[in-house]
Formats: sequence, structure tokens, C-alpha cells
Amino acid sequence: MLMSLAAALTFCGCQDTWDDEDVSGSRSLTLWDVISTRSELSQFAGVLKSNGYDQILASSGTYTVMAPTNSAMSNIPDSLKATVPATHIALLEYNKSELDTMTYLTMMNNKMIVVDSLKLTSEEIVCRNGVLRFATYGYAEVPNIYEHLLGLRSTNKMADFIISLGDSVMDMELSQQVGIDEFNNVVYDTVMKYYNPLFDYVPLNDNDSLVSLVLLEDATFDALVAKYWPYLRQHNGVNRDPMAQVNKIDSAATTYTARFEVCRDMVCYLSNAQAGSDYVSTEGVVLTMDTATVSKVISAANGNIQVASGVGIRIKDNKVKDVYVEAEDYYITNEAYTHTRVNIHARGGYDVVVTGADTVTRYYQLLPVTTVTAEGDTVIRDSIVLKSQTEVLPLSTTQVNFSAGGSYIGLKANLFACKYKIYMRSVDDIASHYNPDTLALDYALWKDSVLAIDSFRVNPNYPIGGVNRHVQKMYISQPGDYPLEFNNSPTAGGFVLNCYPNNPYSGTYKNYRCMAPFDPAAITLNAKGVRDYSAVGAASNFARLGINAGFAVDDYTYESPMIWCQTAVPGTSVDASTTTGTAYYTGIVGVLTNEQERYNARTGNPILVPNDIFLNGFAGEATVFVTNAAFNTGNSSSGSSNSRQPHGCILLDYIHFVPQIDE
Repeated sequence: MLMSLAAALTFCGCQDTWDDEDVSGSRSLTLWDVISTRSELSQFAGVLKSNGYDQILASSGTYTVMAPTNSAMSNIPDSLKATVPATHIALLEYNKSELDTMTYLTMMNNKMIVVDSLKLTSEEIVCRNGVLRFATYGYAEVPNIYEHLLGLRSTNKMADFIISLGDSVMDMELSQQVGIDEFNNVVYDTVMKYYNPLFDYVPLNDNDSLVSLVLLEDATFDALVAKYWPYLRQHNGVNRDPMAQVNKIDSAATTYTARFEVCRDMVCYLSNAQAGSDYVSTEGVVLTMDTATVSKVISAANGNIQVASGVGIRIKDNKVKDVYVEAEDYYITNEAYTHTRVNIHARGGYDVVVTGADTVTRYYQLLPVTTVTAEGDTVIRDSIVLKSQTEVLPLSTTQVNFSAGGSYIGLKANLFACKYKIYMRSVDDIASHYNPDTLALDYALWKDSVLAIDSFRVNPNYPIGGVNRHVQKMYISQPGDYPLEFNNSPTAGGFVLNCYPNNPYSGTYKNYRCMAPFDPAAITLNAKGVRDYSAVGAASNFARLGINAGFAVDDYTYESPMIWCQTAVPGTSVDASTTTGTAYYTGIVGVLTNEQERYNARTGNPILVPNDIFLNGFAGEATVFVTNAAFNTGNSSSGSSNSRQPHGCILLDYIHFVPQIDE
């Protein structure tokens, strides 16, 4: 019904323009009537009749025939002439004006042709069942790219790999259930089909798309596979414990993946694979062609094959690009406390708020506190930054806990095996969390005793009285290792399991790691003139981690860089004094020193890596949890890190992974 309507609409649509066309013939004649009487089409007419197309073109259907003249037919081998009709007849009818604006047209054999390549004359005959044009160049049906590769696999390593990916699989749509066997398994009248996983990404056997396959000669194929290999390391799937300090690489799987990715990146749309410039693959990867040599071009029904050597691929900002993980794409959270907001300034048009209090209107508590620094300066801080035992407000007993899915967002990131710097876009724009008047201050009330300078440090993101300071923690698992999960035991509920980096611990949770946003402008210099990341409890430590409410609200590109920190050990107390109070409110004991041991996937041994680097050993899917404190909220002198109640809310737009590649 719909096809008939579409055909009718197409026919009617053409009528208006035909009135302006210079056409000849009679609308009372069929296409076959005209073709069979034209002497310059006698060879084509003979092929039509011998293969049954005379009856098709005499029927009531609608067609556009671009008939090859006798001179065009003479250039086609006799063995292929039977395939000519299907490559020169299109379903539905297209007049001259329409064809003049078309680059490609799908023919009766479901393969596309380039309209200009037929070298059509200006003559057009409108018939009762379609349109007849005259082609001075003729096509026989030629193999598509996949069919060509079948004949090339014995002499080309890349072609052989592509063909080896395919297999016959059961077609679940066409196979019919015919019964149940003695083991209660369904028995089918099975219909098989060919399936190649590469074709899920690139249309090498799709006759509706015109592409160019850059078929690499063996040496170039091997060189690019070797170049891809380190960035596509595959986990063996056996040693999934992040604590396991062993070599976890599956070399065979990595080689397979590297070959697959090289083949995938060698397919370009025809218009993006033209001589004289670099090519661009269908995946957006640039192929460097200035040193390449194309030794042969093989025409195919769906494009062409360019046999080439010397093709280059740049890894940095090309094959391996930045990864953005949007907060609204979370896979796990507590929906009752999670709110996806429409935000025109957010990267994807949305951001996410997870409430940390027992009602949706109280995102978290605000309680300004006056304290005295080690230097003797009086500083007004916010309760999220620093609390004492007498100033802690207990949260409602009805507040959700971590074991039920409390204050966290679970995300997934598809990453390459390389170093990443990580940034978080998390801006607290909730008006009740800050007094806008305080944002006019361009300095913090903090004397810099480290540098022995009797002046104030200029830093608009330093903790300010009456303003909530937001310190979120981010945990991450390495692809292939066990994904992140929460420990829901009564004594350690809310503790995140399977985190990376997996340092050689002494004790079950010793030196537990997370990442937190930090303020680079607040990092001090020690006496030796180098950055001091290791101080715990100094005034600089409070200024370093987190972001003030209201800060960067109008800076839509601001991202907080992330740095590795040490979290508290579950089941132990954390002193809530002014010198180590950070752990009490954020779950962070301190920022790690600049060089930290990280697992090296290549050897299974730790190596030293800067403390703002995530050394990802394997390609694949990593899990990420963003949390905001899981520590005791009672009126006690110390915070127990085994509490399952979240303190603060989460505000998140996205997480940004930036590859660090030397090339």
C-alpha cells in the first residue's frame, strides 16, 4: 500500500516538470514498445528479450531506463551482457531535470551507479510506464568490494583477514520453529546467512553505499597493526582482580583487535578518498597519503578498491581522541534522588543533580564555621569544608544510604590503553548554596606562611565563608578488571570496590585511591621551589580540592582537573581536627605525592606516574563512580568512614578524558 502510494506520488510529482521538458514520444506506448523499435538500441533490446526484461518493461510498473546504445554495448564482453539490464534500469521514474541533479542512483540490482558515468544524451522519451534515456557508456554488473576481496585473499594479508571474519550464522528472522527435542530445546527449520562483524561498521558488501577501501599491501598493513597494538591492549579476562600484579595482556586478542581496527579505518566514502589530499575514513580517522603510493584502482559495484602502500595514521588527536562521558548517560544511581536537568549551557543540553539530603529541596546543609589557621589567621569557612564536633548537624534517619544506592552516579567510558588526564565539569549553580555578594571577593583570607609572605593569596576559588565548597570523589576501574561496585556489608557499607590504581597494598584497603577536582591556582611552592602535593591539613590543602558554589557558573568551558588522592580506610576513625578535617567531610585523607606507583600492564610491575595521570592499561569499557562523601554524620569527635550515609549532593555535567600521547 505504502509502496504504491510512493510510486503514485513520484509519478504525479514528475508530471508538473515534464510540461517544461523537451521530450518526444507518446505516453500511450510502453518502454518496451519504444526500445524494440529503436535501431540504435537493437543490441540492448535483444538482451532484454532473451532475459525476460521485455515483459517487465511492457508491464504497468514504473521505471527509468538508461539504455546503452549499440556502440556502448559493443564494449561489454558477451559473457557479461546478460547482467546489463539490471544495471541500467531503475525502479520508479525520474525525468531529465531530476537526473541532472542526482549524483548516485540505485538500480534494479540494488547497486548504485554514478549517473554522470553513463554519459547520457539529452534526448528523453516519456512513456506510459516510465522514462527512457540513452547512455553512451554501458555497465555490466561488476562485483562489489567484498566479492572482489574473495579473489584477492590469497595474495593480500588484509583481504584475507577481512574474509576470515565472516561466517555462516542462523537467520533468526527467517528460521522457523518446527518442534521441541527430547531435551526441551527448540528445533528450527534453519535458514543460514552470511555475517561479518566488520560490516556492522563499514559497508563493504552494501550495494546502497559508495565507498573506497584502501587495501594495504602486506608491509604497510603489518606496520599499522604494530602501531595500533599498544593502544588496543586487550585484557585476558582471567586475572580480573585489580590487586593482581601480573601480566594480564591477551596478545592474540590484541592482535585481532588491532587488525580489525586498521581494516575499519581503511574505508572511506568515495568523495573522501580522492587523489591529491589526505583521505578521511567513515569513522573520521585521517589517512595520511602524502607518502603513500596507490598501485592499482579496482572498480566495484559499490565504489572501488585502492591498493596502496606507505599509508600513515596519526594516533594523537586522530585515532585516539578525547572522550566525553555525559552525566545523563549514567547506568546506575538512585533514581529517587537523581534529577536530570535541562541546561542550555551544559555540554549535551543536560546535567545531573543527585540530592544528598532527605528532601529534594535540601541538596545539602549549609553551616558557616569560624576557625583559626595554624598561622593564627581567623578564616570563615563553610561547613562542607570544615566542621567541628559541636557544629555537625545530623541528617534525617530517613536519608537513603549507599547500600540502597545513595549519593553516587555510575558511568561507563570506552577508553584506549594509554595515559589520560581527567577533567570534571561540576559547577554548583544552586542559589541557596552561596551568597552572591561574596563572589566579588578576588582574594582569600589566608596568609601565605609557606612562602613567608605577609600578604593575602589572590584566588577567587579559595573557600569563602557562607559558600558551600563542593568536593566530589571519582573512582574508576580499569577495563577488563572487575567493574566498580559498592560493599553493602553492615560494617563497611558504601565502600567502593574494585578501584584502580591497584597499588601493592599492605593491608586490604591501605592507600585506597580516588580522584578529586583540584584548583591548580592554589597549589603552593615549598622551600625548594617545587610543587608541594603531599601536605595534609595545611591551609593550602583546603584551598586545593573542590570548587566553590557559584564559581565558574558563567564560564561554560571551565573544567576542574582531577588529581589522585588517598581516601580513608573503612572501619577506622578520621580525626576531625582542623589539621586533618578534610577526610571527615570528603573521605579524602590527602593529595598523593607527585610520583606514585601505578600498575604497568605491559610488564605486570608498578611504574612511577604523575599524580594527575590515569595510566589505563587496556582498551575497553571502564566503570566510573562519582560520589560525595560517605562518612559519619553523628555528633562525635571523629568521623567513622564505615557510615553508609552520603553527606553532600552531586552536580555533574560531564567527565572529560584527555589522552596524553607523545607522537
